[in-house]
Amino acid sequence: MRSLSSRLPPLQAYVTGVIILGALCCAVVFVRDGSSLSRLLTPEVMLFAVCAFAGELISLKVVTRGAEGEVTTSTTFAFAALLVAGPACAVVALICASFAADLIQRKAPLKLLFNASQYVITLCASSLVLQWLTGVPRMDAEFHFAPADLPGILAAAAAFFLVNSTLVAVVIALVQDIKVGRYLVQDWFFQVSTGGLMLGLAPMVALAADFALPSVALLFLPLLAVHRGGRQAIAKEHQAVHDALTGLPNRSLFRHQIEQVVNAGRRTDRTAAVMLIDLDHFKEINDTLGHH
Repeated sequence: MRSLSSRLPPLQAYVTGVIILGALCCAVVFVRDGSSLSRLLTPEVMLFAVCAFAGELISLKVVTRGAEGEVTTSTTFAFAALLVAGPACAVVALICASFAADLIQRKAPLKLLFNASQYVITLCASSLVLQWLTGVPRMDAEFHFAPADLPGILAAAAAFFLVNSTLVAVVIALVQDIKVGRYLVQDWFFQVSTGGLMLGLAPMVALAADFALPSVALLFLPLLAVHRGGRQAIAKEHQAVHDALTGLPNRSLFRHQIEQVVNAGRRTDRTAAVMLIDLDHFKEINDTLGHH
């Protein structure tokens, strides 16, 4: 019997595999931590769930080298929910936020399932690191984590970032037909300066909620700053590979796309061709009627 990868295209096989793994991780989380689901009704977790939904709904659209992606603030509040209530509550909060936002935005069912599965896998990996290195969440203490837990929390945040980024990078690499490592290296600074910083704010969100729930609002300012910085980085990325006058891809992006097509043709023994169109007397039209 042939394997799944031999019967399905690589992208479809990968997406299917992630969805199946996400379902398995979800089942494991509920079996091991299902008793903590009562914490979903606490004001902290409910606030984090609402904020995660808002973050999914107003995500930044990223188009990097022809591939579309998203940067959201929902991961900040999902990781904060993990710190104060455990993996089961964090999974429910983030999955509900992801499903609701994707349904409102009318995304394809397969993309909706992939997004939710991606988050479940990421939270599971982060939760394992957190449980291995710390005792978080500390439900019997005044605060859900202690200063001694911070190294473990940072390690869990790093695991969250790496797993989440890698799952997305594989999809983009398969779409663009490039190596995953190459994409991660090219996009590393942008990912760290947005998603990495947002995750770094999660312990502060959890600590603010432990101190006084309204104080969480004070952290919206740094989140907004990261969000705005990401938007400016996206604009600069677009300007770097598009013509300012026409908005069309410039020589740099054209060369990048041609390299992709040529490399894909070499791997599949197919021939790639470039068609050039020349318009006679086009300069006279520009001079007479203008560029517009």
